[in-house]
Amino acid sequence: MSGRILAGFLVVLLMMVAGAAEPSRVVQAEEILEKIELRLPVEYDNVTVVGDLNLTGLDLPKVPVQRFWLETSMGIPDYEILILSSIKITNSVIEGSINLDGAAFHNVALFNNTRFEGPVSIMGSRFLQVASFCGSQFNQALSIRMARFNQAASFRMAQFNETAYFSNSKFNNTAEFW
Repeated sequence: MSGRILAGFLVVLLMMVAGAAEPSRVVQAEEILEKIELRLPVEYDNVTVVGDLNLTGLDLPKVPVQRFWLETSMGIPDYEILILSSIKITNSVIEGSINLDGAAFHNVALFNNTRFEGPVSIMGSRFLQVASFCGSQFNQALSIRMARFNQAASFRMAQFNETAYFSNSKFNNTAEFW
């Protein structure tokens, strides 16, 4: 009898753990983009983001910058898009594609334990504060070419299931990839 109780307890425990692994709420990408546009903090935990996160077309401040020929040949804009919001999307799933090319993140950018289902492009961007992708999973191509990380950057325990490009990126502080 006690063996059946123990087995039943283990089944319930496993179901609870499996249920906790999947996000509990759906958030439209437009909601996140609107917060960025309004310069509000973006803070989500345990959600599924539906739609594409693309900064193109948002009403955000842009500062002209001098790009190298390689950057312009890869389509990186000749301006930086200023992201003044802190961004914290953790323990979540982002189902769409991500285009943050040419962004300058003035606050933290945390995507810990987040699963990216679509392609991610952060080419020519600058992270002025901490950037963290600890424990995240990238299921399509990741392109962080020619990016600059001025503070700590962490990809610790990240899983890259397709090609990950970090070419010509610069890490001015600690960079973790273990």
